[in-house]
Amino acid sequence: MNHQTGKLMTAALILFTGLVWAGSALAFSSFGKDVNTFCSQTQPFTGDCTLCHTTGSKSDPTPAKSAYKANDLCFFCGSEPQCNTGPTCTDLDKDGFYVEGQACGTMADCDDSNAAINPGAAENCSDGIDNNCNGLIDSQDPAAVGCPAQCTDADNDGFNVDGTAGCGPQDCDDQDAAINPGTAEVCGDNIDNDCDGQVDEGCVSSCPDADADGFTDAACGGSDCDDAEPLINPGMKDLCGNGIDENCNGLQDDICAACPGGGAFMVKKASYDFKKGRLDVKGKATVGGSVQIFDAETGSLLASGVPVKGDEWKARIELDEAPARISAQSDAGCQAEQDVTVKGRGDHDEDDPSDDDHGDDRGKDKRKKQHDD
Repeated sequence: MNHQTGKLMTAALILFTGLVWAGSALAFSSFGKDVNTFCSQTQPFTGDCTLCHTTGSKSDPTPAKSAYKANDLCFFCGSEPQCNTGPTCTDLDKDGFYVEGQACGTMADCDDSNAAINPGAAENCSDGIDNNCNGLIDSQDPAAVGCPAQCTDADNDGFNVDGTAGCGPQDCDDQDAAINPGTAEVCGDNIDNDCDGQVDEGCVSSCPDADADGFTDAACGGSDCDDAEPLINPGMKDLCGNGIDENCNGLQDDICAACPGGGAFMVKKASYDFKKGRLDVKGKATVGGSVQIFDAETGSLLASGVPVKGDEWKARIELDEAPARISAQSDAGCQAEQDVTVKGRGDHDEDDPSDDDHGDDRGKDKRKKQHDD
């Protein structure tokens, strides 16, 4: 190597060294800028948290200092990990609800592209969308707002039975399309046709109600099939076994049935104690397990569930007034063979062996009198 060549090599070496230092300074400056950029991000960082070695080489398997990995470069921000290794929380529409739901501390957002749709929104009843993310759309959701009223109209007469706002006037009989608030009142039928709470109001009827039972004579368009007997009208209960159509439905004894298997059922005796205000009834039954007792004149139920023991039954009923006649019906579905007239008296029937507890009552009365003396 001659002197000239040596000078050229020395110059080249100096130039190369300078370029290396300049490149290093530029790289360091750029690197530092990137470090500041990544280290100033709002925590937690939810990107790729693969650790890098302190040398910046991903291939080095030894543990790294705290680092962000971005674009395959490692940036160091201190001695402790800066990355969030928890769940990734996605909220693209910035409504405060995450797609991941409970893992991120909120209920799940069912549409992260629309900030108006999230678990905190109100359900809109007219858009066909699950606005509040509870799986229910519009009127399916009881909490929905702006829904039309749900109105029930079984007889399809245009009037509902709900009586709520938005459903209009209330139908008082949703099984009969001829009865509703839009119908004119019909005189003489004892029905509130127009649902105003009054029956046959404003009517001047030429049809009489001779027995004053509230039902006009069927002969002139009314509904009373016997206007001479107040206990016969559409409001009465049909009594069994008397061959009379008490409820004016055109059928006699329509609720009655014969005793099954030819069994016997009867009322043997009925008496009323005026002093103690009680009715004593006894009878016989070879069918059924219990008895109902009725006022034969009015059809009123006086007692039910009276047990049959052996083939006998008896009842003691507290009453302010004595009925004239009584009837009875078995739970087997048959009526007593005949009604019985109630015997009224001021004292107990001393010779009635069925009055099992009379002796006890008399003993109590005697002891009470002695105590009072």
